Amino acid sequence: MGESRVIVLAGADERDLTQLDEYRAVGGYEQLARAREMTPAAIIEELNTANLRGRGGAFFPAGRKMQFIPSKEQIPKPHYVCVNADESEPGTFKDREIMQRVPHRLIEGSLIAAHAVESEHVFIYIRGEYLGEFEILREALDQARDADLFGGVTIVLHRGAGAYICG
Repeated sequence: MGESRVIVLAGADERDLTQLDEYRAVGGYEQLARAREMTPAAIIEELNTANLRGRGGAFFPAGRKMQFIPSKEQIPKPHYVCVNADESEPGTFKDREIMQRVPHRLIEGSLIAAHAVESEHVFIYIRGEYLGEFEILREALDQARDADLFGGVTIVLHRGAGAYICG
């Protein structure tokens, strides 16, 4: 778990990665540009090869999870990417630190996931009590939107009502 923390937060001790220009200075959004040149299947294959896993308790392989989603060719209905940043488990602060320190990395990952599952819709659900993190993430989303990084994807940031059941 320590190694993944280093990767996720890379550069955050040296730079203010809440700012788009600082994030780009350390290679931010380069992987999004690379992913957009790939087919969805190629992205999923790369995720499987890298053995990228979720940060929840099960550490489920991300690529495998994406393989469960039928392609638009198979089922031509809208696909959605849902980011659960509620973090309602007692004593858990992994999502909070990402939102506070590297919000653009969360956004970039969401946009890559959207491309991989052929989605034009990303919903980020954030814990209602995380007002500071909400503001940081909202500012980062504004910066990315103003820089035209969304590529036709709509990202909705939604604050919860403060109940465990919401997450």
